Amino acid sequence: MPFLLEVAQPDDAPRITQIHMDAFGSNAIIRAIHTAADKDLKDLRNAVEDKLLADMRDARITVLVVRDVKADKAGKVEVSAVNGNNDADARNIVGFAKWIHPYYPQDNYSPPLWSTPKSADWKVLRPWLDEVIKVEEAIIGQTPRYELTYLAVDTAYARKGIGTTLVQWALDRCDAEAFPAYVESTVEAVAFYEKLGFEIAGRISMDIKEVNGDEDAGFYEEVGCIYSPKNRTEVEVPEGMSGAK
Repeated sequence: MPFLLEVAQPDDAPRITQIHMDAFGSNAIIRAIHTAADKDLKDLRNAVEDKLLADMRDARITVLVVRDVKADKAGKVEVSAVNGNNDADARNIVGFAKWIHPYYPQDNYSPPLWSTPKSADWKVLRPWLDEVIKVEEAIIGQTPRYELTYLAVDTAYARKGIGTTLVQWALDRCDAEAFPAYVESTVEAVAFYEKLGFEIAGRISMDIKEVNGDEDAGFYEEVGCIYSPKNRTEVEVPEGMSGAK
């Protein structure tokens, strides 16, 4: 089955948003933040698409997609990063990734901000964001890096190398340009990133029940992982963070 790696276009936003929501809509922290006043996550879906379009317009962010395409007569599979594809039969997006490119503090750059839905529960969102910022600062600080903010693949296309392709695009650049890569992974996806050369550098966690009083909620955790480029000394991780459990 042939696949094509491309830079996403604005017309791709609805399909990418659908894959995003299918992948993350059941996430415990997402549901704790949004579902009390937005049970069908409509407001969140709109915010996701708006942020996606803003990211596409940002010169320092690359939004990649993988499409399920038709093979040529020889059955050749082409995987290349190009801009756009006019073949209507080749528009079936089956996975996507968002990569922020390296930047330095003196660049005075910040990625586009989220338009947070009014339905968001700030009793959960604020302490979670504070924890994310604290751990990220401890792990990698202001070190320029390729940062993977989202990666998702249609479940019908799992285990076909699509996620690997979307990540390897940036890791090749990390090796060529001597920059590390950083990702905040769900616990379930850590093994996938480790196979690609990432190492656990810290953990981001919160007891949701303690924050919002929901007896059905529990402990939630994500994992900060670093990839060190092959032609550079390993990224230094602050003492006490490496291999944290």
